[in-house]
Amino acid sequence: MNQNSNRPVGLGLMIALLGLTPSAWAVTVSTTGVYDEQVVQPNAVNSSAAGGLTVGDFTTMVSDAFAAEIGGVVDFDDFGENTTLASGAGQSFTAAYGVSQANGLVMTSTGGSYLVRAQTTSISGGWHLASGDQSISLAFGTPLAAFGITVLNRNRVFSSMVFTLEDGTTVSPFASQTVNDDRFFGYAVSDLTNGIVAVAFNSSQHQHYDDMGFIIAVPPAEAVVPEPSSLGLFLAAVGMGLLRRRRRRGRRGF
Repeated sequence: MNQNSNRPVGLGLMIALLGLTPSAWAVTVSTTGVYDEQVVQPNAVNSSAAGGLTVGDFTTMVSDAFAAEIGGVVDFDDFGENTTLASGAGQSFTAAYGVSQANGLVMTSTGGSYLVRAQTTSISGGWHLASGDQSISLAFGTPLAAFGITVLNRNRVFSSMVFTLEDGTTVSPFASQTVNDDRFFGYAVSDLTNGIVAVAFNSSQHQHYDDMGFIIAVPPAEAVVPEPSSLGLFLAAVGMGLLRRRRRRGRRGF
């Protein structure tokens, strides 16, 4: 198991004290505030897919979100080989997020299987997510401001990653590409009131993934934390940071 210092200890005990049992949350995975940890697993992300966030930007964003109790990174190191998180449409698992791990993001499969494997070298710990299906999709119980995941190197064509927003529109920010390294794919919304409610991955063959990170879409005016001004600035940066980068890229022609 990954022994990151940011991973809370005693998740099961904490959930029990909060009255949230495994039966209430189905399969539960913990999160950490570290994207692509280098202590247990020195293998690192090699590149970031053009069209979205860079792994450097997302690493900082999700670390801040974890500290603010609105996000985290699932590194899939809670379980052993061939553990099934969900199999087929309608099955779900929950990611307990934030330092306290008191809240959970329910992820429901709308297609495909989700297994924990060690077949390919991970970027964090020893385990990662694998699926025997070319296309997999997840619906989120709470809208997201940002989502990021690394597609591990299997030299296969990754066709698309399609995000569905709260208003029903879809966004497909990445071109079809052959993933011949450990490549990060990340996307952030520009409007925190129109968050990500689902994501679908499409490939030429089944893929392996690691470090699935997310940030909950909480509009600054609705944030309830000890320091709302700090969180408000952070949430504003989540939405506006990508918008500013897109504008700069547009002026430069790339």
